Amino acid sequence: MDASDPYTTITESTFVARFLLDPDADTVDTVANVDAFVDLPDGSSWALTIFTVAEVGRLLARWKQTGEVANGSYFWVADQL
Repeated sequence: MDASDPYTTITESTFVARFLLDPDADTVDTVANVDAFVDLPDGSSWALTIFTVAEVGRLLARWKQTGEVANGSYFWVADQL
């Protein structure tokens, strides 16, 4: 990853996964949530967001304080893993 390419790319025989890291804040070792795009050989592409368990806990605690998501009583995000 460099300034001209915001993606960290993993290429395997059955897929290509591109992880969109913030070059100013994220590293492969420290990222807590990341958007990813997976391209398959059949031409289909899938988008998802990956969260660490610690990040889920942080979000639930924040939502409890702000009243969001039924006061942080559950975790749900579209296309999450």
